[in-house]
Parts: sequence; C-alpha cells; structure tokens
Amino acid sequence: MVPLVNRQVLKLPSCDDRFSTRFSGSDNIPSPCHRRASTVGDDASSDPKKRVHFSSKRRSRDIICRDDYTDEELAACWVTQEERERHYKSFEKTVKRMESGKKAKKDDTYRGLEDFLHTDSIDRTIHDCIDAVMDEQERQWQISINVIDWDRFREVSLEVSTQSAKYALVMAQYDAHETCAAIIAEEDDDSFEGDEFTKGAAEIPQSFKDNANCKQFWHPRKIRSQMQSSC
Repeated sequence: MVPLVNRQVLKLPSCDDRFSTRFSGSDNIPSPCHRRASTVGDDASSDPKKRVHFSSKRRSRDIICRDDYTDEELAACWVTQEERERHYKSFEKTVKRMESGKKAKKDDTYRGLEDFLHTDSIDRTIHDCIDAVMDEQERQWQISINVIDWDRFREVSLEVSTQSAKYALVMAQYDAHETCAAIIAEEDDDSFEGDEFTKGAAEIPQSFKDNANCKQFWHPRKIRSQMQSSC
C-alpha cells in the first residue's frame, strides 16, 4: 500500500448533515465532530510533530487465509478453556509481584497486566468525567440566558481526562521502545537498516523515566551496542 505523503493533512468530514434530519429544529444538539472538523487541518499544519508519519521501510508478512487452513491448523488456532487457564496461571506470580509494588524481574515486564490490578482508578476517572459534565450542564440550566456552551463541556471533561491522556502517551512511548527492541532482536545486523521511525527508539524515553505513575512498569533492557546503533 502506498503511504500517504507526509505533508498531506486529512480533515474530518462534518457530521452536521448526518444529524440534521434526526434533530431538525434543535440548534442545541452538538455534532460529535463539534469544533474539531474545522480546526484539525490548521492545528496539524501549524505543528509538524502532530502530523501522521509513515515508515519508509515496508515490513510485511504473508498470512494464510482461514479458508485454506487444514483441519489440524483450524483446531490449533483456537484457544481452549484449559489452555486459557494455563496461560493465566503462568503469569499469576508476576501479577502478585506487581501488586506487592516490587519492580519487575530482569527480562520481564508488567506491561499488559494492568487490568489484573484490583483498582477502581479507571472507573473513578470515567465517573468523575461524567459527573463534571453533568454538573456543568446543571449549572448552565440555572443560568437565565438560554445558551448552551459546548466548549465549556469540553473544558470540564479535559480537566479530568488530561492526566489519563498524558499517561497514555507515555505508555505509548514505552510500547514504541519495546516494539523497536523486539524488531531489532529478530533482525540480522547487516540486513536491518534503521529509518526515521526507529532512530533513537531503542532508548527508554526520559519522559517515561520521570513519570512517577509509569516507573513501576519500566525495566531496563540490555540491547547489544551493534543493535542499538542499527536504530
């Protein structure tokens, strides 16, 4: 597939037409693309870091169509309940170690096991965000001027979800590092050529090291110097 040109900016289509027939006569119903459809192009063009970039090195893997599987292959590609239980039991000790607050062992990681933690932080964030929007809605209803400020709804929602967004971006950096390390480990030094996407990705991002919420998931990986130079 031919990648998009780096400088090409995609604008989201307006959603007003889709809702015009359903909510005819109501000017206070927001579009799901409210504000964003008209500004995404300007924001992306003003900040190159926010643009979507594609790797110049194409990597592909042939996959057999499911219709071409043999009966044995079809049976092998499904996970049985017994296999699932064995899989969960295999990282039971790792989950307990994570719950105790200890760092992950060498050549191990807690990434992907966050859902096993007995915590209600995710649900609490969701409910806090909903409560903030509902409180703002009630506040606006009490104002005599019959004008709904949709921007204010967005602002109160962001006040709650901003920290989650920052955490997600930091974890994405960590995943990018792990992906690069895995790719390098599978490639021969002579055959792998780093590109703009992978350069420098073999190093743990400093923002990840400095983030207190993410330190429990970070662990150093020993990557051979020749592999690191390939990135």
